Amino acid sequence: MRAARPDGPVDRDRARWLVRNFTHLRPIFYGARRACPLDSLTLLQVLAGFGLYPWWAFGVRTSPFHVYCWPPPGPVLFNDLPERARRYSPIVRI
Repeated sequence: MRAARPDGPVDRDRARWLVRNFTHLRPIFYGARRACPLDSLTLLQVLAGFGLYPWWAFGVRTSPFHVYCWPPPGPVLFNDLPERARRYSPIVRI
């Protein structure tokens, strides 16, 4: 995860608090089911509004073919379960 400055530390407790509130308020605006690009992009925008800039990863699986995205790749996963993200091979990170 990147901070406001690429070399700066990220306050994970603050990020966790923001994601928790985002997840709580999200159903008021849209359902997350089958909306991973919208959900991920919206979460990225919320975090950026508070000075946190995680990566956005896109991945694929081949059998059956499916594309998936999540912020960020790596040990911290904000808006989904690690078990689900592990089924996909990351192909690009923005």
